Formats: sequence, structure tokens, C-alpha cells
Amino acid sequence: MFLHFFAKNASATAAMVACVLCGLLTVATPVAAQVQTAVEYGFYSYWDDCYYYGTNNGRTLVCDYGSYFVTSSPDEMAALDGGAFDLFGGQFAWQRTGETFDVWSGPESGALPTCRFFKQAFYPEHVYTPYEAECAAVPANPDWQYKYEGIAFYLQIPDENGNCPFGTTILYRLYNNGIDGAPVHRLTTRPSTFNQMLATGWVFEGDSRTFAFACVPSSTTPSIP
Repeated sequence: MFLHFFAKNASATAAMVACVLCGLLTVATPVAAQVQTAVEYGFYSYWDDCYYYGTNNGRTLVCDYGSYFVTSSPDEMAALDGGAFDLFGGQFAWQRTGETFDVWSGPESGALPTCRFFKQAFYPEHVYTPYEAECAAVPANPDWQYKYEGIAFYLQIPDENGNCPFGTTILYRLYNNGIDGAPVHRLTTRPSTFNQMLATGWVFEGDSRTFAFACVPSSTTPSIP
């Protein structure tokens, strides 16, 4: 299982956004692993399309984000929610997408450390992987221009049949297949989001039978901290 990287698509306008979120991660693994909530953020620019979804009484603003970022770190959430990495008066901003999923803070029940990599581009790109081969391959290819930022959290991986263990949920990973000239990855546990992204031209990166990329603790009451 390997990434679909296209180094030739690096943005020529990366200087505009400098290094947003570069090297922010300072996660300390607790002695005992805990289940934590990871929150997804989307990077929004003023020309990205946004629209309201739902009825008048329950409308939700949905935006076509240029890239996605996931963190379970309270410090990172506070910085992002406070606009610490927004640019040009909020014309370029990180916003909560409303999606969350649970992760482990340590090697619980065989959960593996998940490497986090950052790519400086017009839409800053992050990619996550619990697979040792990918963790080694990304920094071994300098043309991909990804910087290792540390261990984001811990994930389990599917069994030899592509299934997740009891008590866990499938985590999907999608890749935009170079749409708009830059690589973007996204993690989600929602089948509806997974299918929506596939319908717009994204491709899955996971088991060919179940589509599972990794496995996360099952959430009974999804929440946003």
C-alpha cells in the first residue's frame, strides 16, 4: 500500500502561504494509551465554493476545501480555532469541517504509530500513515518534498482479509489523483464522505476488497471538542 505521489505538481506559489502548520506537532504520548477525538480541518480560500446543505432550520455551510488536516492535539485545535494560521484577514483560513473520528494516544491493542508528513504548497498538504513502509518511503524520496513532523496518533491496521477488528471502525484514506495540479489526501470514517469524494474523481488508498486503510476505535457519539 503506497501513496500516489506526483512531485511534479508542486505549486509555484507556495511562498504565499509560507509554512502554515509546519512543525507544530509536539504530541507527548501518555503512559497509558487513551482514546482521543481527532478533528478534521479544511483549508479554505476566498475563491473556494461554499454552499448551504439541508433545510432552512438545519442548514450547514459546506465548502470545497483545498486541503485537509487532522489533529487530536488540544493545543493545535486551540491554535487553529483561534485563527493562528489564517492569512490575509481570513481570506485563507483553516475551518472545522464537522468531521471527527477517534484515535489512540498510544500502542493500545497493537495500534501502530502514525507518521505525519507536511508538504509546503499553496494549499498546505498533510499525509498520515501507520505503515512502516510508507513512513520510510516518504522521506526517502526528496522530490516529493514532504517533511516529517512526528507521530500524530496511533491506528490499528486491517487483518489479512482487509477487515477491521471488533470494536473498531474503518478509516478510509482518499487521494485527489492530482486534481487541480497538487496532491491532497483526506481521512474519513464516513461512507457518505468516502463515496462523495470518489464521485468527484478522488481515488481510495486502502484494501481493494473493503477499502479499509486503517482502523480506529468505534465512536458511539461523534463529537467535536
